[in-house]
Amino acid sequence: MSGGQLMHTFEAHSDEVWAAAISPDGRDLVISTNLTGRHNLWRVPLAGGFPVQLTRSDDRQWGTVFSPDGKTVVFGSDHAGAEMFDLYAVPREGGPVINLTSTEDATESGEVFSPDGRWLAFRQRRKSAASANIAVMEFGSRHVRVLTDEKLPQMQWSVVTFSADGREIIANRSDITGTTGAVWRIDVATGAAKPALRNAKSRLNLAVDTSVDGRWLSLTIETSEGRRQAALYDTRSDRMTLLHPDSWEQRAGRFAPDSGSVLFVSNVNGRDIVYQYDVASGQSNALPLPAGANAGVGPHISAYATLHWPLRRAARASPWLVTASRRFAAAHRVVASRLELRTADPRSAMPVTHAASAGLS
Repeated sequence: MSGGQLMHTFEAHSDEVWAAAISPDGRDLVISTNLTGRHNLWRVPLAGGFPVQLTRSDDRQWGTVFSPDGKTVVFGSDHAGAEMFDLYAVPREGGPVINLTSTEDATESGEVFSPDGRWLAFRQRRKSAASANIAVMEFGSRHVRVLTDEKLPQMQWSVVTFSADGREIIANRSDITGTTGAVWRIDVATGAAKPALRNAKSRLNLAVDTSVDGRWLSLTIETSEGRRQAALYDTRSDRMTLLHPDSWEQRAGRFAPDSGSVLFVSNVNGRDIVYQYDVASGQSNALPLPAGANAGVGPHISAYATLHWPLRRAARASPWLVTASRRFAAAHRVVASRLELRTADPRSAMPVTHAASAGLS
C-alpha cells in the first residue's frame, strides 16, 4: 500500500455498525453493532480473536469513547425509544454499567474526555428546550455544569475537543440547517467563551479536531463560491489553508496522533474518497479504500479510523471498519461471526440505575 499505510478491515456480520473507538494502547476496538439484534457495545481485539459483548440492552447504544487511561468506555443509551440519551460507563474488560448523567428531562451526546481524564464534556439538550448546550462533568465526582446558555432556538452547540492543557473546550456553534457556523473556545472553569478564529471570512466554519500542540485546527469551511472544503487554520498566523481545493464537496477529518497529517473526505461523483494531508509538505494522497461511503474519519492513539460502506452491497451486507496508520504497510481482516460471540459480564445488562462508580477507575 502507498504511503506506508497500515490497514485493518473488520467485517461484522450484522446490518449496521454505528460507532467505533480504538483503545489508547491500540489493542482493542469497541463498536456499537446489532450482532444479536440490538445495537449494543462489543470489544474486538485488533490482533484478532473473539469479540466480547460489553453491554446488553433493548435500547440502542452508540457514541463510544475511551477514557485516556483506556480502562473505561463511555457511551450513550436511549430509553425505550424516546430519543432521550443518558451517558453511561462500562469497564473495558466488562463489568457493571453505570449511568453517569441519569437525566429524565435531558438528552446527552457527543462526549469527549480532557487529555488528563478529569473532565468529560458533552452536548446536552433539555426536553423542553429547542437548543443544545455544552456541559462538562468532573468525571471523578460526576458533578455536571452547563457552560453555555443558548437563547436562539435555531442555534446549537457541539463539543469538538479539549485544548492540550484541558483548560478550554473547542466547540462549534451552528444553526440547525447547517448553513452557518463558528468555532469557539470555552473556559472550563468559568464558562467564558471567545471566538477561536480571528478574521474569519466564511459564514460556515466547523472545527473537527485540533493538533496535539494546539497550533492547527482542522475545519470544514464554505468558500466564497459556496463550496464546502476541508481546511487547516493556523492559530499562530491566523492563516486558513485549503487542503485540496476542488469542485467536490469535502468534509474535514481528524489529525494523526503525532499531528503530522490529517484526514479529509471528498465526495467525488457520490463516492467518498478519503485523503491524507501531510502538514509539513502540503501534499495530499488518497487512501487505498474501496469505493463507497466513509464516515467517522478520525484518529485514535495508534491509528486512524473510518466506517466504510461498500458502494454496491446486498440488502444485508455489513459496513467495514477500517483503520490506517502512517508507519507500516500491512493488511488483514478480522471477521466477527455469530458463532464467536461471548458476553463479558452478566452485570453489563441494562437498564441500570444511577450508582456509585464500582468497577470504574
